Amino acid sequence: MIRDGMPREISRRLRSEVESEKVAIHLSRRRAIWQGLIHVAPIVITLTVLQFSFRTVYWSDLEGSDSNQNAVLNILQFVAKAHEICIAVSLSAVVLHRIQWDLTGKEGVPFGLVAAGYQVSSITYLWSMQFWAGIFEYELLRSYLKRFRLFLLVVAAAIIIILAGPSSAIAVIPRLEWWAFSSTYLDSTKIFIPIPRDKIWPLRLTEAHVDKLHCYSTQTSNYHHCPSAGIPIIRNWNPSVNWDQGPNITVPIPKTATIRSLVGTRADPNVMIGFTVSSTMSHLTTRTISCVWSRVRESLLNSPSELNRPLFEASLASSEALLKPVVGVACLLHSIPSKQRMRFALKGVPVWVPDETWNSSTRVTDPIKLTWTKIPSRSSIGVVVVLTVQDRHNRPVRMVAPCLIDARWIPVSMWLDPSRDNSVYDDQIAIINDPNSPVLRKTQRISIEPGWAKALNVRLQDSNRSSLEQLITTYISRTYWKNLDDDELYTHDSGNSDRIDEQVNIKSNLPTQISGSAHREDWQISSRNLAKPMLLGMGEWKTYQYTGPQYTRAYGPQYQDLISYALSLSIADGLARVQSNVSTYAVRKLSLKQVIEVLCSSRAFFVDDSFIAAAKQTWTEMKFKTSRFGYGWGLRGKPIKFAAAVLLADALICLLHIIYMVWGGWTSSVVATIGELVALVTNSLPSEKLKNTCAGIKKPKTWQKMVAVRETSTCHLELVFEDGSDDEMTGKMPIPGKSDGRLSKSCRREMIVKRRFHRKYTGTGE
Repeated sequence: MIRDGMPREISRRLRSEVESEKVAIHLSRRRAIWQGLIHVAPIVITLTVLQFSFRTVYWSDLEGSDSNQNAVLNILQFVAKAHEICIAVSLSAVVLHRIQWDLTGKEGVPFGLVAAGYQVSSITYLWSMQFWAGIFEYELLRSYLKRFRLFLLVVAAAIIIILAGPSSAIAVIPRLEWWAFSSTYLDSTKIFIPIPRDKIWPLRLTEAHVDKLHCYSTQTSNYHHCPSAGIPIIRNWNPSVNWDQGPNITVPIPKTATIRSLVGTRADPNVMIGFTVSSTMSHLTTRTISCVWSRVRESLLNSPSELNRPLFEASLASSEALLKPVVGVACLLHSIPSKQRMRFALKGVPVWVPDETWNSSTRVTDPIKLTWTKIPSRSSIGVVVVLTVQDRHNRPVRMVAPCLIDARWIPVSMWLDPSRDNSVYDDQIAIINDPNSPVLRKTQRISIEPGWAKALNVRLQDSNRSSLEQLITTYISRTYWKNLDDDELYTHDSGNSDRIDEQVNIKSNLPTQISGSAHREDWQISSRNLAKPMLLGMGEWKTYQYTGPQYTRAYGPQYQDLISYALSLSIADGLARVQSNVSTYAVRKLSLKQVIEVLCSSRAFFVDDSFIAAAKQTWTEMKFKTSRFGYGWGLRGKPIKFAAAVLLADALICLLHIIYMVWGGWTSSVVATIGELVALVTNSLPSEKLKNTCAGIKKPKTWQKMVAVRETSTCHLELVFEDGSDDEMTGKMPIPGKSDGRLSKSCRREMIVKRRFHRKYTGTGE
């Protein structure tokens, strides 16, 4: 039933049972513009979406104030899918337009490519014989370049359609990650450490780097800038409880609420005993990050949504990196007297332990004695620890632990995640698990003079013991001081626990006879381990298998492990405190003067511009980046860059196609759909070229035949194959603007005669 008011032409067409004639080819820019509108939607969506990424637009915090966050994300999933469909439709139309142009042209199209416009979104079509046979044909090299352009268009369109789905999703849906945002405080303020970089992290530590007034006194723990100030904190670690996990000690930063972690690990005991590596972050840079963040947080108090989950990153304004200390310590263990000369754990030319460090510097009744010794160019510094223990017969036994220390500054990136905790983190926390890391191989060894090392081992108040000696004694005492049965390896002979600080008293399987004939070397070099470097980046330290007396249960800590841990943790913490008494300046312009604010204090003063200009030549400038965790668009990362390239390639192809089509005004309705292709084939005469193809096509040669749309009789179009020795098409090329599809009586009689002739003499179609 036709509604009232419907245009008369439409009503007539709906009532008619026969199709009217139509124009196959149009030369109309208006019609070309109308057909080009199908390409506008994907281009507009692509440019709209990508401009967010190009401008780095932040949308919303994770679980922010937008309660409809999940609903919006779900809607964007549908938008991405609609975008993908628009791209597929648009590129299919581009390929189809090119095929229509070639079909109605002089040479036609290979039979295998006639349906390319409908199958371009199918990956199986690209791998089919139909496609590849239609592209490569030996006999038609004269038109190879022309068909190669069609080949590139089809392949490019197919690849873009396949990649359009994930590319659109990546571009449309905002990503959950860290996004930078500006801080008014950092925009107007520069942060400086008023000393050069090579003095913040010096490669040679001497007595000049020590505050002699405070750091050699018995009250060093009261001065955080002293190398030994952290030893009381390090003593809190209990090796007997946390041995397998290794130390992870929290060190507070004075005047701030921030902490840094002092961590350590040991080597596999099957490879080497007595080797540990410890690391922490610089006290000065950690304090600077905390102080600057406190000012940034104050400037952001009026924007609570931006503080939902911030990230505060620090670096140097120059191209150089921030540094942190890593310390490796390798300790051997010898009994006294020894069968052989005692040596340090170094490859190559032996480095012997000086006799004066153990032979005359300590009495047999002294429980522990520590002596620093310089080893030129082979390590940062050496130390010899002499221990006095008791065997099961309560006789004193002396042992010597010569230790090598290798200290390095390594480059790191540092950040603070205030919403997580108050710790400062770095990206090289796992470096202690890989002493042969390429990062360490590129660093220089720190040279430590005994004058600086002396500040690590200061005499304690009201005690005849020094700080490092006390630390080593505490670690050994906590590990061995057990209330066990007599058949255990260790016990103590007194109920007075105060004796822990005086002497380590052990029942062990030490030799009961100490005589010249009973001398033995407690270490031997294992040839199978000599090729395995166990050192900080240089491969100079030897690896050993211990074959002497075992002072612990199996797999438990050995003396040399405990001594090595005490030294590596203390030295790493001491290096972290270098220059920690230096203030950090915040410089900003105020009127005609520059104001310098001392961070983490209430002090500030005015200076001239000339002073700042001169100071910048020697000061170290730090820069900071504030980020927030949430959803946004940006070009950070390879996936979004690849997705943008795919979408822009589609937009470029569609845009060029619109320009080309509108400029020429050429459009066609020939084989615009699969149904119309079937109708055209049905109205075409059978061809001998397709003989015996009713049940399928197996030969590539069949797909390589050239086919075209031609006017075979007055006002009638057919799909014809090349014919004759000169490979010319039968019939005339369609004329633009001419109506086709109308058959007169004479045309019908001519068509009937041709069909009968083909059936009788050629048998085509059988």
